[in-house]
Amino acid sequence: MTFPAVFQLSSLNGTNGFIINGINPNDESGFSVSNAGDVNGDGFDDLLIGAPESNVNGGNSGQSYVIFGKSGGFGTNFNLSSLNGSNGFAINGIDFGDYSGRSVSSAGDVNGDGFDDIIIGAHRASSTNVDAGQSYVVFGKSGGFTANFNLSGLNGSNGFAINGINIGDISGYSVSGAGDVNGDGFDDLIIGAFDSNVNGTETGQSYVVFGKSGGFSANLNLSSLNGSNGFAINGINPNDYSGVSVSNAGDVNGDGFDDLIIGADGADPNSSRSGQSYVVFGKSGGFSASLNLSTLNGTNGFAINGIGQNDFSGGSVSSAGDVNGDGFDDIIIGAYSADPNSVTGAGQSYVVFGKSGGFGASLNLSTLNGTNGFAINGINSLDRSGVSVSSAGDVNGDGFDDLIIGALRADPNGASSGQSYVVFGKSGGFSASLNLSSLNGTNGFAINGINGTDYSGRSVSSAGDVNGDGFDDLIIGAWSADPNGTQSGQSYVIFGRSTGTTLPSITLAVSPTSVTENGTANLIYTFTRNGSLTSPLTVNYTISGTATRGTDYANIGTSVTFAANSSTTTVTVNPTGDTTVEPNETVILTLANGTGYTIGTTTPVTGTILNDDTRIALAVSPASVTEDGTANLIYTFTRTGVLTNPLTVNYGITGTATRGTDYANIGTSVTFAANSSTARVTVNPTADTTVESNETVILTLANGTGYTIGTTTPVTGTILNDDSTTLPRITLAVSPASVTENGTANLIYTFTRTGSLTNSLTVNYTIGGTATRGTDYANIGTSVTFAANSATARVTVNPTGDTIVEANETVALTLASSTRYTIGTTGAVRGTILNDDPASSFIATNSNDVLTGSTSADSLIFSNPYDRNARITDFTPDDDLIVVSASGFGGGLTQGELFSSEEFIIGTSATTATQRFIYNDATGALLFDAEGTGMAAAIQFATLSAGLALTHEDIFVS
Repeated sequence: MTFPAVFQLSSLNGTNGFIINGINPNDESGFSVSNAGDVNGDGFDDLLIGAPESNVNGGNSGQSYVIFGKSGGFGTNFNLSSLNGSNGFAINGIDFGDYSGRSVSSAGDVNGDGFDDIIIGAHRASSTNVDAGQSYVVFGKSGGFTANFNLSGLNGSNGFAINGINIGDISGYSVSGAGDVNGDGFDDLIIGAFDSNVNGTETGQSYVVFGKSGGFSANLNLSSLNGSNGFAINGINPNDYSGVSVSNAGDVNGDGFDDLIIGADGADPNSSRSGQSYVVFGKSGGFSASLNLSTLNGTNGFAINGIGQNDFSGGSVSSAGDVNGDGFDDIIIGAYSADPNSVTGAGQSYVVFGKSGGFGASLNLSTLNGTNGFAINGINSLDRSGVSVSSAGDVNGDGFDDLIIGALRADPNGASSGQSYVVFGKSGGFSASLNLSSLNGTNGFAINGINGTDYSGRSVSSAGDVNGDGFDDLIIGAWSADPNGTQSGQSYVIFGRSTGTTLPSITLAVSPTSVTENGTANLIYTFTRNGSLTSPLTVNYTISGTATRGTDYANIGTSVTFAANSSTTTVTVNPTGDTTVEPNETVILTLANGTGYTIGTTTPVTGTILNDDTRIALAVSPASVTEDGTANLIYTFTRTGVLTNPLTVNYGITGTATRGTDYANIGTSVTFAANSSTARVTVNPTADTTVESNETVILTLANGTGYTIGTTTPVTGTILNDDSTTLPRITLAVSPASVTENGTANLIYTFTRTGSLTNSLTVNYTIGGTATRGTDYANIGTSVTFAANSATARVTVNPTGDTIVEANETVALTLASSTRYTIGTTGAVRGTILNDDPASSFIATNSNDVLTGSTSADSLIFSNPYDRNARITDFTPDDDLIVVSASGFGGGLTQGELFSSEEFIIGTSATTATQRFIYNDATGALLFDAEGTGMAAAIQFATLSAGLALTHEDIFVS
């Protein structure tokens, strides 16, 4: 059934659409209307209606309504008061004067749960500041809705509130789903605050809030947008009112990211209040916290300039869908106060076609010429056509998106009864302008309001497919209609339908899907049509692919014609035989728009011409061998195609193994014998006893004459080290721990290795201590070598005898690091050369002895700690030595110098269990603690001068 030139809303009867009645006087239901998406996940699109002056929670708190779609069964009238949770539900505003529902929209799937969500604006809400405005996202879900939902109950799991920033911003005056602007797979939101003073008085500001997988809080402050969770979009000049209208724009430039459109109807690009709109391109991340619309330059978006003074272009903006079927989304902009055809205030709307790039920084709507878009002219004076504009979806099922435009002041059935207009999309052929008075049912139709002052068309939108019949439906709001009292408001759903004979759908397939270039078979592309076969039909297609038309295959055209009464026709691609070695090549046919048909196969159809010249593959087997084993790495080259002649193939050699050292030398090419499909290169590892990492030999096919490379990636063989791969661990000890300088015994430092013993190994060490190498003991080196198969190696320190009275001296060896072993003993290992020359030795035998040394080095000897409190009058650290008896003192002391500060402390008592000697530098007291726990009192066995720089090296255990 075709649409008439004029459709009367009064004729809605349940089969062609239905009427939705507001509840109470002055609710103004239908002030905003929108498709809601599929909120409850039942497969039918739902509706969303705003009633901003409802008093449900106080005067003008506002109310919105979701009506669920279903398969038929709609009556002529539907009362919003009948919503019960199963057929839809009401959404209640929060506070007096919020005007919740002033703007409503589908939000897409913001939280990625598979259900469409909705967004509602309350531009006078004062959550953060007076009239800062607030918007609300309500999440869709699978059933479980109650008859009423209070927006005050949003908690992050069922939706969330979005708070405006400053006093009087009126954020939420316009709201919309934004599509997926940043390409993360979640739908985003856009909110307008046209009264924001971000760049001067009432410049206006808009906000994009990114969707994400859950994790929303109950509230989101727009002031917190930082580029990662969304961003602000700043208007340009004072009184521009940027954000008075906002919308998803679809993918205007075809880059795969959804774009945005923002209206600023107070801007002055071509005269006062001519109005301006802005397209902001989506992209993959990289958004800053804010974007200034003044920076749009054609690559990140562009400005669209209104035409005449007081046109108020941008008062309404929307995505238009793909009106001309070129694969790019288009946009529509309303200028409700424009004077087309010199008719004052008739209003004008503008469609701007999307395209692949090539936008300038700005576009003047006066330049629309039919190829880049077109103007749509209102009819009568003060109709205000374009006060609301929207995509209508595909209302007539012809495969092209349609438009809907509202003119709330038109007078078809009384003053300001209102009128709306559907303009059908089509494949090209648009003029620079279209007069709405020319709509005749084939190119679109008018929709008349019912009664005077209904203001039908104040809000218009696609409704999606509410009744599931496969055609997109429409919704129109008439906020001033009086179904249940003055200005209770009314909305109207008009069902989409076919406009007449169904056009044939064309499908395309190829068989066989591949042929050889020198073979006898061809690629046959078969076009099939359904529906009427009576007349001939020409179908267009495009040609692409890697094969060159007229070179790699015989030339073909870009259209094919069905004969009358024939359901199929074919295009034959005949490959051109050659002897050139080249990759396989593709021939891709894609159905293109034309007259008298629709496209059934929307994806490209690919046939492949297989190269039947020589192709080389490379593999290695085995993939690894041991360096000392009998097996070799065998690299096998395989050719397909022509085998008749010998063929030389080039390859490159890389890897960590060294050619000619780690394996026998090989060349950089291999030759196939005539009639042979394979050739081989053998890599024979060189045996050694060196402990080293596994090493690789990598062959990579290189370009040459007479073949193509089949194996494009490097082929790696590995030579496995079969010597010990675990580094030996070296430890160091000295025994005995001390020897006399004039005695016969030496200090023996024993180096021990664990792990592999097969090879000799040199270990480095450093020499420290108080003894002088080459003077106090015979010179030694700084490394020692393990013999093959030996676990130990030794360094002997032979003291040099002398008659000098001196302090005991130490020889400290410390293992040094190397790549050939690991260090087990990390600290210094000390041996002590005991002075055995006559020295001034003083023995404490009784309590309170006074010991006074000589001017040379002295040894002050204590046999036990009970010779209490001997007084040492002239002890000099580093020169003199306190000698204590290991057996007489006990406490686990071992013979030799105290090797670390763990056995000695300056203080008043031991603080650890290992500390034995305590020097009180305040009093000079020297104490012994046999256990270091404080359980038994330490014994003072000597008194030195106070304040000495005494260390553990001044005490020796004999």
